[in-house]
Amino acid sequence: MLLTLIVSVVILLTRTIAAMAASATNPQQGAVTLAPVNGGTISASATIIDLGISLTVSGSAVGLNPLQTYYSLFYDTGSVPTGPKACLPTNNSLSFAQMLVGPWATPAGGGRSVLSSVRTGPLYAPLSALGTMSVRLDTQPLSPPPTAPNPQRFVLQACGKIVPTVSPY
Repeated sequence: MLLTLIVSVVILLTRTIAAMAASATNPQQGAVTLAPVNGGTISASATIIDLGISLTVSGSAVGLNPLQTYYSLFYDTGSVPTGPKACLPTNNSLSFAQMLVGPWATPAGGGRSVLSSVRTGPLYAPLSALGTMSVRLDTQPLSPPPTAPNPQRFVLQACGKIVPTVSPY
């Protein structure tokens, strides 16, 4: 019985390590173009690279006010990029920690803003679980980040559908 358990654990670990190695050698890539919503002026684009154990997000945006704080969030595959339900979670498949991509850095004089984030461990969600991405204005920038989505605090400014792209790797 103990030998069967040990063999089962070894097989499971071997398959897990093999799957992780395959993902790391064959990264998945996605891209998103975020369009302004509600008559806004913010637009952005981002590239997402999934190594199977980490997600790297790099983006640039225009139209962000350097005196305000903006965050990006991911949403599940049921989320839509336009309309009254744009960039809203639909099935609770992502934790808020997985949804929160990070803050945008905006130069003091304005201009192009940048987003750079690496998501690992409990912050990681596979690219295949992501449907849309948003840029949201934080209306309470001096408060600690919330633990759940809060549309009143994070006001939607731009939204876009994440699409798979061919990986250059």
